[in-house]
Amino acid sequence: KSRSSGNTTLFQVIGWVIFGLLLGVATGAPKKSGVAIRNAGLGGALGGIVGGILFVLINGLLGGANPVLSLAIGMTILGASIGFLIAIVEGALSAVLKITSGVYDGREILLVHDAITIGRDEVRDEYIGGDSGIVTQHAEIQKGGGSHAIVPVNGAVTVNGEQIGGLCQLNNGDHIIMGKTNMIYNWRAAS
Repeated sequence: KSRSSGNTTLFQVIGWVIFGLLLGVATGAPKKSGVAIRNAGLGGALGGIVGGILFVLINGLLGGANPVLSLAIGMTILGASIGFLIAIVEGALSAVLKITSGVYDGREILLVHDAITIGRDEVRDEYIGGDSGIVTQHAEIQKGGGSHAIVPVNGAVTVNGEQIGGLCQLNNGDHIIMGKTNMIYNWRAAS
């Protein structure tokens, strides 16, 4: 009986891993980026492992006495684990521009596409309003060879105190200024 119970537990956890993976893929898909889908799927699968194991443990502890309470607590922990680990993995494996001033201070722009346009145009990839010094299509971040570069499109861009006139390769920790908005480029892992 214990071997059968062990197999059932293993299959339950595998089921939750698949559930987490699919939920992660669905979370990453709207970003239309293979990197975003991969990162969210990985986070979802890890969340499925952690949440699935906790779900099985809680069900074992409370299941016989109160199956409804066991199910409610287990599902809540499973969902929280999946959501939390999707966010953690996406952040850990993606390059970001972190805005450090202005209206959007603290916002992080995940760099998961091959090219991202930044400006005040609300239909473009990344909107940064509230700064009259940023124009509609201010700059573009381009991905290539495992790193990123920035190029001014219709606005002035300063990298590490120097105004750039063309394509500029970014390094981890570079300070970028567009208009009056300050940003830091962080490359956390290959993205």
